[in-house]
Amino acid sequence: MCGQEQGLKSMEGTCGCGSCPEREEQVNRTEEIARLKELKRSLEQEIAEVDRKMEDLKT
Repeated sequence: MCGQEQGLKSMEGTCGCGSCPEREEQVNRTEEIARLKELKRSLEQEIAEVDRKMEDLKT
């Protein structure tokens, strides 16, 4: 039984059961951070490619 089910406010989100609102919110944040980091990496690669193409056109 998780801390939330037992009514122990101080234990919410620490039991690892995944049903506590705080735990779910933390997982969602972690997944969003990972998604944004991957998007940033992808965009940085695209920017580098565009920069190379621009340099090629200048020469």
